Amino acid sequence: LCGKCDSVCPTQAIDYFQRAIRIEPRDPLNWFYLAQNYWHLQDYAQCRAMLQRSMSYNQFDQDLKRNSMILLQQCSP
Repeated sequence: LCGKCDSVCPTQAIDYFQRAIRIEPRDPLNWFYLAQNYWHLQDYAQCRAMLQRSMSYNQFDQDLKRNSMILLQQCSP
């Protein structure tokens, strides 16, 4: 999933992950990847909102939890 978006700009990736979320709205990875792309656009409010959604759906993935916390710190003022 994320491999496809490695070579595209964040705006295109955002469109891609928004479509993925419409298909799988409770997949925390889609929300996390969406947050990463908002971070690249320096839209930190959207990044935080997407991370909160990702964390709310993540129950077992400790790596995702750790990476989410790191990204959340990077988008805090």
